[in-house]
Amino acid sequence: MSTKTDPILLSLSVLLQLEQAARHAESQRELAFLFVNDSRQLLSYHQAFFWRFDDFGRRKIELASNVSEIDPHSKTALALLDLLGWVSGQDAASGIHPFTSADLPSELRSFWESEGFSPYLLAVPMKTAHGVDMGGLLFASAEPWNQAHMTLVEKLADAYVHAWVALEGPRRKKQVLSHFRNNWRRYAAGAAFLLLFPFRQYVLVPAEVVAKEPFIVSAPVSGVVHAVTVRPNVEVKKGDLLFELDGTDFLNRLNVAKKAFDVVEAEYLKNSQQAFNCESCRAKLPELAASMEKQRAEVAWVSAQFEQSRVLSPVKGVAIFSDQNDWRGRPVSVGERVMMVADPSDTRLQISMPVSDAIAIENDTDVVFYSNVNPLDSYSAKISSTSYEAFPTPEQVLAYRLYASFEGKEHPRLGMRGTAKVYGARAPLIYYLLRRPAVWLRRTLGI
Repeated sequence: MSTKTDPILLSLSVLLQLEQAARHAESQRELAFLFVNDSRQLLSYHQAFFWRFDDFGRRKIELASNVSEIDPHSKTALALLDLLGWVSGQDAASGIHPFTSADLPSELRSFWESEGFSPYLLAVPMKTAHGVDMGGLLFASAEPWNQAHMTLVEKLADAYVHAWVALEGPRRKKQVLSHFRNNWRRYAAGAAFLLLFPFRQYVLVPAEVVAKEPFIVSAPVSGVVHAVTVRPNVEVKKGDLLFELDGTDFLNRLNVAKKAFDVVEAEYLKNSQQAFNCESCRAKLPELAASMEKQRAEVAWVSAQFEQSRVLSPVKGVAIFSDQNDWRGRPVSVGERVMMVADPSDTRLQISMPVSDAIAIENDTDVVFYSNVNPLDSYSAKISSTSYEAFPTPEQVLAYRLYASFEGKEHPRLGMRGTAKVYGARAPLIYYLLRRPAVWLRRTLGI
């Protein structure tokens, strides 16, 4: 008794076998070989090509039937890429798309026929469950494709995609790349908008809170500092002793001047008593009187210098200097600055802007100061003056010196150091990003 084979059941059986083989594939290379060769068990075709998108969104012919490798730079591979580009531009390209070689443009048709490929083609796009284009299959047959073929290949392609994605491992990278590939125009437009958006320039530079109008305390006479009687950053009153010079030399000179005055005075008194009986004694009196006045002036001058060796505070404020031990025993000349006395509430911001970071600054430009002591608090200020020339900082960095006046009632403490955010004019963001590289190129290459 003969049993008649049901073609529908046979096709379903082959479909299940191919799905099982796809799930058991151990690598994507093995799976691609199954795509283009083992699919003949279900579909009748002469040639099959499997292509996919690479990480940069470009089409790539991965494998062809009956060959182990395909040269991506060969004439056939390049022509197939042109053909796939033409197929993607067709209205029906979003789904399974049957067509013939007669539908192709003249150049592609002549190539296809010259290579001896079958005239009936079937383009099968392959998309993941998330709608991401993975690639596709292209079948060429000598017989026309019917609806049954397209139904079977639709199910088969779905199983192939599932197996391929399973072998990819982590999908996140592929999904991200696919997302950027499909939306790169939007991102490019957004990036161009951001780069051309007017952006207010600013630089972050070191700054220090200094006294606005400090009183300079300098050495009134030349000498050696004997002692500094105040500590740094301590409030002093007007008339308080700040420091004193070594008075030994002044005291010795004062004693000598007084002795000389006493001698001249005694000589003057002696001759004035003898002037009634001695003509020569009376003649010496004017000369001795002049010498006595000279010695009196000498005593007064040395005494004034001795008094000036004790330097008193001229105003009320805070004593600003480095350290007491830095000055003890140090020789100073007339007019040499020793310290400053300043009002702690009358301050301003001194900004050092390196030449390499310099931007166009005008008066009344906004400044935000962040202190190192409390970086979460900020103080607003406005530029009041800028230096014309750059000066070397203590760190030997050539910088412009700017001064800013604080706004509001609350001012930072005198001596605070921190970072100043100095704003400039508005410019495109791309100018702000490329400003320093452009300066470097001009300095290095002279362009």
